[in-house]
Amino acid sequence: MKYQWIASLSALFIINAAHASTDITSREYKLLLDTDKFTYQSEASDVANYTVQLASVISQAINRNVSGNASLDKERFVSYWDVPNACTLRTLGYSFRDRVSRYDANDRDAALKFRSSDRFISAYEDLASNRSKAESKLEDDLLLGSDDDISIKVSHSTKISGYGKNINKIDDIYDDFPGFAAKYGVIDADTPLSRVGNITMYERRYKGQEIDLGQFDADLVVSLWYDNPAPLPGSKPIIAEASFDYADNQGEYTSKVVQRAQQAFLAMGKMSDWVKLDGITKTQFVYQYDSQFCSGQ
Repeated sequence: MKYQWIASLSALFIINAAHASTDITSREYKLLLDTDKFTYQSEASDVANYTVQLASVISQAINRNVSGNASLDKERFVSYWDVPNACTLRTLGYSFRDRVSRYDANDRDAALKFRSSDRFISAYEDLASNRSKAESKLEDDLLLGSDDDISIKVSHSTKISGYGKNINKIDDIYDDFPGFAAKYGVIDADTPLSRVGNITMYERRYKGQEIDLGQFDADLVVSLWYDNPAPLPGSKPIIAEASFDYADNQGEYTSKVVQRAQQAFLAMGKMSDWVKLDGITKTQFVYQYDSQFCSGQ
C-alpha cells in the first residue's frame, strides 16, 4: 500500500512538531473594502483615489511617512480546493490554494495553510514540504471588525513555487506534504478535490506604497478579485481588500512598531466611506460564495 510508511512518519511528525519554531515571522493586517467603490473600467483611478486618501489618513495617525504610489503589480487566477459536500480540509483548519499568472502558466504556486487562534497549535502542525521550491512561515493575520475589534488568527503555511500538478484528489497534497500525510493519512488518498464554490477568481493586485513604521517598512496592498476572467467594463469586484504586512525572520518586533501598526490599522478602519467591517478573510469569503459546496444541499 502506498501509505504504509505513514506509521513511521507519524513518529517523526511528533518529534518534529515538538521542536517546531513558534516565532511569528510575519504580521499581516487585512481589511475588506466596499466593492461598490470599484469598477473594472475605472479601477486604476478608483484605487488611486483610495490609496491617496489612505496615505494621508495613516500618516496623520502615526506621524510617519507613507511613500510611493500604488500600481498594478500582479494579475493571476486564484482557486481554493477542498472535498465537495464535506469541506474536509476546512473542518481540519486547513485551506489549499493555487495561483497562476494570467500571462505565464508556468508562474504558478500552491499553498497549504493551517489557521488557529492559538499560536502553538498552528506552529506544531507539520507543513513541511519535500519540494525544493517550498517556503514556510508562521504569520499573524489581523482582522478588523466593528467597534475597533481586532482579532488575530495565526497562520502556518507552506508555499510551493513552480507548481505543475493538476489538482484532483487528496493524494496530490499527500505527495507534497509528508507531515500532513502522516497526521491525516486516514483520509482516503483518492478522495476528490474540487474548486471551492466551483469558482476561479481573477485577482488584480496593486502595490507600491510603504508605511514607515520605524524598525520596519510595511507594504500596502490593494487586491481586487473578480468572478470572471474577462470582466466587462462595468463589472465590480466581488472582493476588495486592503492590507499591509511586515516581516522579521527572528520575530523580534519592538513596542513602537506594533503600536504604530495598530494605530495605522485602526485609522484605515475609520475610512467609513470605503471599508466593510465584516472581520473576515478572503478565504472565508470564498467558502461562503456557494453555500451548497460544503453541505451539498
